[in-house]
Amino acid sequence: MVTDPPYDDMIDYSDASDLFYVWLKRALVSTHPEFGMTADPRGVQEKSEEIIVKRGGAGVGDHRTREFYDSMLAKSFAEARRVVRDDGVVTIVFGHGDPEVWHRLLGAITAGGLYLTGSWPAKTEAGGKAGSANIVTTLTLSCRPASANRSAGRVDDVDDEVRREVRARVPEWERANLALTDQLMASAGPAMEVVGRYSAVLDQLGEPIDTTRYLVLARRAVEEAAAIRIEDLPLETFDARTRFALFWVRLYGRGVAPKSEARWQAMVSDIALPEINDILRDGDGGKGVRIGFGREMRAPIDETSAVIDVALAMARAWPEGLAAVAEVLAASGRDGEDPHLWAAVGFLSARLPDADADVQAWNGIVRGRRTVASATLGVVKERSIKLARQKQADDQMRLFDPVDGGGEG
Repeated sequence: MVTDPPYDDMIDYSDASDLFYVWLKRALVSTHPEFGMTADPRGVQEKSEEIIVKRGGAGVGDHRTREFYDSMLAKSFAEARRVVRDDGVVTIVFGHGDPEVWHRLLGAITAGGLYLTGSWPAKTEAGGKAGSANIVTTLTLSCRPASANRSAGRVDDVDDEVRREVRARVPEWERANLALTDQLMASAGPAMEVVGRYSAVLDQLGEPIDTTRYLVLARRAVEEAAAIRIEDLPLETFDARTRFALFWVRLYGRGVAPKSEARWQAMVSDIALPEINDILRDGDGGKGVRIGFGREMRAPIDETSAVIDVALAMARAWPEGLAAVAEVLAASGRDGEDPHLWAAVGFLSARLPDADADVQAWNGIVRGRRTVASATLGVVKERSIKLARQKQADDQMRLFDPVDGGGEG
């Protein structure tokens, strides 16, 4: 059994073809009168059984909701399970950028009495505009009827199996010239192959866990297998916020990517979406998201600031001169020798366009790095002197404070 089901809310199939339908039923009324047979009061195609998610449709009473899509998809998979033999194969071709959609698809597969046993990524789509939900890679998912005698798995063991399986696939994907962005999406296949071997995955208390966990774990395994280094430093040695930003630039540079990809990568980096709202900015026309420019950053800099925040604040300060850059470094508690900061600056400069305003700023800062470092020391020294003087003044004022607060002594 082979099926290529509708991709959730990605295409409004019948709505998009209604324009052709109303002309066809008029042009072919004498030769194909069945074209004019529709129960839709508006004279367009009937849509009562169309299995898609209509964006914004629920708000106007359209039946094509997520719940309808999920239940009908599960019913379709159950019918496929019914007609194949116990050793038969149900092949599903699917692709989508949103992690929630994948979760729901896998839930429908399970509800239909199937489990995943194999997957292969392929570039089958032309793709769409930057920032859209369109995809260029789909997965061919090989499923088999679920056996009633599968045992339950323990979360730690399944975690290890998923990591091993995904890492083993990465060399194959690289030989097939699959881009890193597509490898991340393709990782869902081997992860769910492993999960499908078990009737359930149980935590330490014996409770079943949400298998969405493995879509995230699989992407993280791809990131680890890529062994991305920032200069000589492993990516995982950076703070979570900076790790997110650097990996994003590695994937998309200054380009616009779907907002769903931000949700994926936030989960992989163990960071909440609100924590990256000021790192990513809306693309042109509100379509998708892109990495923010230094001039767009408004976060104050202090000793708790992430490396990426300091790097962007330095780029923002550059037009005001090296002294302003030194003020940023001093406020962050970093200096001209901080390895993670300068490695991040070098990585970003190499990945973003030469004409990029931030790249030009960072290149200028790197050229004047010794001067910046010296100026930073001067700022730190000046601040220390001011603090010492303020402390001395405060101590002197306390000498005149009343002992009991009741007036003059």
